[in-house]
Amino acid sequence: RTVRLVTAPATSFALLGAVAPSGRVRRRPLLHLYALDAAPGDPSLCAVRLLTTAGAPLAGPAFPVQVKGVPRPMGRVAARIGDGDAVMWPAARAIMHGSRPRPDRVVDATPPPAADPGDLPAWVAAGGRYRQRTSLLLGLGPGLGVLAAAVVFGAVVTAVTLAGAAAARQGREGREPAVAEVVARDAGAYRVDLRYRVGSRTITAPARVAVADDYTVGRRYPVLIAADDPDDVVLSREGYDRGSPLVWGWIPTVVAAVVAGRAVATWRRSARVARRGPWSRLDLWPAPGDVLLLGDQAGGYVRGAIAGRPAVPALRALWTAGGPLARAPGWALTPPGAPVTVAGRPEPGGAVALIDGHGDVYLVAHRLRVPGPAPIPPALGAALSGGEAGLRR
Repeated sequence: RTVRLVTAPATSFALLGAVAPSGRVRRRPLLHLYALDAAPGDPSLCAVRLLTTAGAPLAGPAFPVQVKGVPRPMGRVAARIGDGDAVMWPAARAIMHGSRPRPDRVVDATPPPAADPGDLPAWVAAGGRYRQRTSLLLGLGPGLGVLAAAVVFGAVVTAVTLAGAAAARQGREGREPAVAEVVARDAGAYRVDLRYRVGSRTITAPARVAVADDYTVGRRYPVLIAADDPDDVVLSREGYDRGSPLVWGWIPTVVAAVVAGRAVATWRRSARVARRGPWSRLDLWPAPGDVLLLGDQAGGYVRGAIAGRPAVPALRALWTAGGPLARAPGWALTPPGAPVTVAGRPEPGGAVALIDGHGDVYLVAHRLRVPGPAPIPPALGAALSGGEAGLRR
């Protein structure tokens, strides 16, 4: 339906758009739409979750868009930037909440500037090997430790469960079968009281159960009675539950493995785009919250964010607490605020690789995200138009 909406000869509306994060995790971009004559601070007409941003600025200025569909909550809309094929593909219908004030600035959305062939290292044209300056193990960061801890936890749960199952199986050996009547049940204590006969004696004894409500008071059930202790009784249908502990014990490992697998897949994608491109020339600079921004620093035009301290371990000098962020000893990448070569699609959801002036490659194990609102003030961006190496937060 969205494809038909984009290709249909329907009327297009000239509106303003602004891309912001869709939630606290700031993973999926959200396009807010405004009337063309909306004043700064006016609420958005609706908001649409996006699959692609088509090179639009993020978490900053507004920009003109052409919209097909019904720009209202629950309406199906598709936005286009410029006169080409730069479509901001929606992920669903417009949502019913999340209004956002219109930004003060309005800029024209432009594609990322292509890197000059002369700026690309020689190994790009020759298809040769390059020197990699990042490590996948460091790129996984805390996730690797979480995965290891989850595996240890699952192994401990498995060992305890198997030992308990073996003890329960051994405890049933040598018991004599009989029939007992349920006289009471206690769901909170996970037990039922059974009455049965052993020889000339009538015995009432408790038995552990998984779900007490599964047994009916007054009904008789098969039981197993210990030969040396008639008061020790178990219900025949109550076996040792091995499945539930094993499933719940390994769920953290599965979740951690999925997260680590996504990071490995993004790492491999980053290695592919480093060789195949496309390549663009963008600024790289830090923002509060362990975030690196890609875009035009002077104009405050952000195209994507590399989030997380372990995302690019070789760039940790950018997170120096307080003071100027100057070139650190052994610093190989271009200083903050100066251009770097970016391979891949520099927009949220894209896998990228960074190439420094020496042709060394910095692979990234996490896809780009949407930064927080207003990551860099326009005044500060203008002050850094010369690409200063020092940047104060």
